[in-house]
Amino acid sequence: MFLSAFTYSKSINDQPEICCNSPWPQNSFDLRAEKGLSDFDNRFRWVSSVDYELPVGKGKRYLNNNRAADWDPGLSLRRDDKFYQGSIRIDYKLPGDLTLTSISAHERYQRDRPMDLDGTSYTNFGDLESGWISTTFQELRLSGLFPEHRGNWIVGGNYESDDTSDTNLIRFPESSGSIAVGLPFVSANDTTRQDIRTKAIYGNSEYTLVDGLSLQGGMRYTRADRSFVGCTYDTGDGLLSAVFTRLAGVLQGNPIAPLAPGACGTLGSTFNPGIVNASLNESNLSWRTGLNWKLDPATLLYANVSRGYKSGSFPTLSASSAVQFTPVRQESVIAYEAGLKKELLTNTLQVNAAVFYYDYSDLQLQDVQNNNVIIRNAAKAKVKGLEFESSWLATAALRLPAISCVIRKSATPTKLKASRLPSTTMLRPYKLVSRARCSRSTSNWSSRSSMSLTVWRIALPVFIPSSVRISCPAAEIPFFSHSAITWRSCSIRLLA
Repeated sequence: MFLSAFTYSKSINDQPEICCNSPWPQNSFDLRAEKGLSDFDNRFRWVSSVDYELPVGKGKRYLNNNRAADWDPGLSLRRDDKFYQGSIRIDYKLPGDLTLTSISAHERYQRDRPMDLDGTSYTNFGDLESGWISTTFQELRLSGLFPEHRGNWIVGGNYESDDTSDTNLIRFPESSGSIAVGLPFVSANDTTRQDIRTKAIYGNSEYTLVDGLSLQGGMRYTRADRSFVGCTYDTGDGLLSAVFTRLAGVLQGNPIAPLAPGACGTLGSTFNPGIVNASLNESNLSWRTGLNWKLDPATLLYANVSRGYKSGSFPTLSASSAVQFTPVRQESVIAYEAGLKKELLTNTLQVNAAVFYYDYSDLQLQDVQNNNVIIRNAAKAKVKGLEFESSWLATAALRLPAISCVIRKSATPTKLKASRLPSTTMLRPYKLVSRARCSRSTSNWSSRSSMSLTVWRIALPVFIPSSVRISCPAAEIPFFSHSAITWRSCSIRLLA
């Protein structure tokens, strides 16, 4: 079927053009001066298309067998995962309301997980994930009470040793895309090993200033040293080794000695194949302080500010170049929160409400690189919002599930750190351009709620302007438009 359409149009508006030197109107009180052709004005548009229905599928000539979507013949998808854990805790009472505590623990997790990822009876793409994690942990801490029992304190330190191994054996012998630099290959073995040693010291206390008002504070220093070994190996048939041999010769400008079957093929900075050895050593100081004000036995007001970190790591992926093993650095956030906790109906109804603001730095975001999902440090982010939660103890034996709702506005990114990104990285949906513009950020409010009983309903009054999206997964909890909530901000961003 052939379709063709021609459109003649003309678009005029009174909005300033998002281009050139400024996105602002010449005179905000006289928008008529901005009247002119829209920046998306397109006078002539001709579109043609050809549709052809392929003779495949149900009721068609070819591939009409429902069993065409199937598993690979003879492939066992049985998983073999194991987890062991053991811990010992010793508390020793000392004079003066002091307690010395020791916690020792060891964990080990092992997995063997075959997966058929193409959904057909052909070996188009399969993966065998295997590996293990072994963790040993030791903590020693001392805790006690302030004079007159006006509060408590705790100081301590811990040490953690983590050893990890990841292997992805991927197979695609019947894939049409299994050719590189003119040579075929049908499998690859992605292997990484990480050893992490983490040491930390910390202290935390809560002190009653006056009756009902207490001050909380804590601090923790953490040092994490991470070593990494990784490579993409030939699986023993020699095909991938031949591909890396030719690729290295092309990039170096001279042929190299053939790689042996089963050899490592990932190319280093000089385009020589070899195992990648790297390290990531990071330290941070996290802290928290806050006030708790207990107005009465059933009412608590609180305000907190804290700083926390998410550790960095190395990825496990198919890497033709050592650059792909670039680690993600630690992410940090400063969190502000204030709220209310209230018990009602003779302490059977618990109601919690809070406002919060999170300020992220070196935000870790998912990215796609060479069809691999990886994590990159990309941007700063800010999250602002409100939260409400309640639960009801209907009888002594029945507590109804909590009803919770979070309304938040996110703005990411406010800044994009291009100087810290590898040149091969493509971030989605963020783009770098040579100019910056200031714009009114579009509010992106979201709502989460959950309730297992449909007989209870909650109505949250929220004004919903056209630029705001509110989604509520639980259909039995409706939202209504009443009072006005507006949010408007302006920030300089590097955007397309």
